[in-house]
Amino acid sequence: MCDVGIIMVTYNSTSKLGKFFNKVLESLVGLDTEGLNVKIVIVDNASRDNTVNLIRSFLNNKGINAEIVNMKRNTGLPAGYDYGAVKAKDCKYLMFLNDDVILSKNTL
Repeated sequence: MCDVGIIMVTYNSTSKLGKFFNKVLESLVGLDTEGLNVKIVIVDNASRDNTVNLIRSFLNNKGINAEIVNMKRNTGLPAGYDYGAVKAKDCKYLMFLNDDVILSKNTL
C-alpha cells in the first residue's frame, strides 16, 4: 500500500512557466520521503509544447520513478486530478498540486 500519492496536472508548463517549471520539478523530487512509500502521478492535459518530454527527461536523469499520463485532450484541471486520483487509489493520502507550486523539502 502507498502512503502518499502526489498528483500534479500539467498543461503547456514549459511554455507558460519556462525555467520556473524546472524548480517545481526539483522541489517535487527533493521531498524528504524517508519512511514513506510515495507514488508520483503526473497527468498532462494534452500539452502542445515540450512539457512531457521535459518531465520524462528530468525524472530519468534523477532516477525517479513516476507515472506520466498523457491525456488525448485537455479535460480541464478537475478531471485531470480525478484521473490522477484513480491512478493513486491505493494510497492512504492524496496530495494535489498545480504545476506552479514549489514544495519545501519537509512538506510531507
